[in-house]
Amino acid sequence: MHAATDMVSRPLEWDWLLPREWADDARRRRAAGVTKDVEHVPKSMLALGLPDRLADELGRAPVIVADAGCDRSVSFRQALEDRSWSYVVAVDPEETVEMEAAQLSQVPYGGLGPPTRPCCCEASRPLTDVVDATTLFQQMTWRQGSKAPMTSRFAVLQVRPAGKPARSASRNRPVDAAGGTVY
Repeated sequence: MHAATDMVSRPLEWDWLLPREWADDARRRRAAGVTKDVEHVPKSMLALGLPDRLADELGRAPVIVADAGCDRSVSFRQALEDRSWSYVVAVDPEETVEMEAAQLSQVPYGGLGPPTRPCCCEASRPLTDVVDATTLFQQMTWRQGSKAPMTSRFAVLQVRPAGKPARSASRNRPVDAAGGTVY
């Protein structure tokens, strides 16, 4: 976990990731000096443990910014939502989504089998189909790299994972005079 400003990024805390294949391999564990009490923890849960500890220490939650490599499943982002934390997380372009404004409807339960799940009237689709020529991208430079500035293009889309209710915390945040969300 890093604290970052416009000028500098500094590690605050870190933890070791023990890959599952190492956790299950006694020879590798011995060679690396990994004790028996150390277990494999999924990367997303490890990534949540660090800000959890920092939030306890500071008395408030940090704003989380993470790349898509942090967790390609919905569980990491869902855990951030459950904590009501502010976050910006890159997602896999092939993730299936629904527009945040799309309404979910609940089909009445007929009494047999598992309860029905909410469904969306609009078809869910991969993010690659949602992004088109009308999508506004903003070029941003976040720091100077060793050879050149670290620059890319970003778009902010209000979507939700397919089949999940909209739980965006941004709807509960104050809005500035220009209509933008205040963070």
